[in-house]
Amino acid sequence: MSTARGVSFTKVLVGLALLAWPGRVLGTMDVQSQGGVSFVSGGVGDEERQALQAMSKRFDLKLTMALTDGTFISDVGVRILDAHGKAVLDTTSNGPLLYAQLAPGTYTVKCVLNGKQIERAVRIGTDTQQHLVFTWAAE
Repeated sequence: MSTARGVSFTKVLVGLALLAWPGRVLGTMDVQSQGGVSFVSGGVGDEERQALQAMSKRFDLKLTMALTDGTFISDVGVRILDAHGKAVLDTTSNGPLLYAQLAPGTYTVKCVLNGKQIERAVRIGTDTQQHLVFTWAAE
């Protein structure tokens, strides 16, 4: 095998590896785990939003957090409780988007911004992603 051909083959392998790991191509979006729940949050800037969008199919719950004037926000307290009231995720968002992979079932999602809590119920199935939008009054 010639050097030129070897370099081309290496470039192809690197390109394929990057395609298989889209979050790394557009920016670092590390998936975290807490109590068996995988999640990622961010979405500040175009690169993070694109990286999250590329990863979105890996998660069955998407949360979007904003003010009523359309301003996206971060640093929102997010707590997800299972049907028995046990917290399966308790974190603070790193941006306006949070994706989580939950076991099928019914959950209560509580999001808190500046002491104001919004609570929603969601049913997670096996084949679709649920999307909840949380909005707080702009002050």
